[in-house]
Amino acid sequence: MSTEPARLTGISIVTVAMNRTSHLLATAARISRWHGHREHLIVDWGSQNPIDHNSLPADTRIRLLRVEGESEWQLTRAYNFAAGQCDFETILKLDADCWINDLTYRPTQLQHGRYIRTTGGGGLNGVFMINRSDFLAVGGFNEYLKGYGYDDKDLFLRLDQRMVGTGFPQAIFSTLDHGDLERVAANTIEVAGQRYPKLHAGVGVRLEAIARMEETKAINRDLASRLPWSADSPSTTYQRLSVNRWIAKKESIPAPSSGIQHETRVLGNRIYLSILAGVHERLLDMMVPATSLEEIRSWAPLLKALAGLRISTLLIGIRVALGIKRLLSRV
Repeated sequence: MSTEPARLTGISIVTVAMNRTSHLLATAARISRWHGHREHLIVDWGSQNPIDHNSLPADTRIRLLRVEGESEWQLTRAYNFAAGQCDFETILKLDADCWINDLTYRPTQLQHGRYIRTTGGGGLNGVFMINRSDFLAVGGFNEYLKGYGYDDKDLFLRLDQRMVGTGFPQAIFSTLDHGDLERVAANTIEVAGQRYPKLHAGVGVRLEAIARMEETKAINRDLASRLPWSADSPSTTYQRLSVNRWIAKKESIPAPSSGIQHETRVLGNRIYLSILAGVHERLLDMMVPATSLEEIRSWAPLLKALAGLRISTLLIGIRVALGIKRLLSRV
């Protein structure tokens, strides 16, 4: 990702969404009530049902682009594309479930070499404001990273090596009430390239979702250390199909070597199975050959059912023990 001349002075809010139109419509209307930005760039990352501009607020600051041909959610490529398309120099990254809660908030113009981010974790992780030229100077997000987790941490670590980051004031932003499990695979329709757990999902289903979340975090952490990203890294290039439609040039999408892909797959299987089977990762290493992990993973439905039974039995035992303790305390 090469550096480019600075854009016009002002704030471009960038939001990328894939199959999360209900979230986007709820937050875009709230964002439109804020008067601190000059553009809200929304990128439809290959949603199964394309986002209709007419369904968005009647706000002239909103600009809708669509990237065709994407079958899975990849935050890193998606936001790098969005940063390359915005018209103004300062980027405020807001996911489809976030909005500016404090309508009186007016950020001072960012000096180059400084950025602002949310702190404290939770659903607002990954909200940040930065000058576009500073974002491009570190290459933006690491496009080798996929799935859920560590993409923003990797970016912030690289930013902190060359500039000063500070925290947003408290209570500036809000987020829709949903958990991390919605971002990983579980048991229903495809959403954001992942799957949403059913509201009534059992313990085994929820544990499997957690296992997949931790798996992708571990893989991304490993890839970030082995394939460090910079402005000289080979980021994806795109072909313009029409005024507001683009498609990635598939041959330009960065991919780890086959050897690294195999090693990260082994790592992912180990993390996934250690959580789902309730076996410590080191014990799993000692007892199960790496070549067998993929086969064992194919037993996921059985492991999920056993995990649900195991945890449910444990929780029942805990409740019974606490009940007995309360009864004994009254004697």
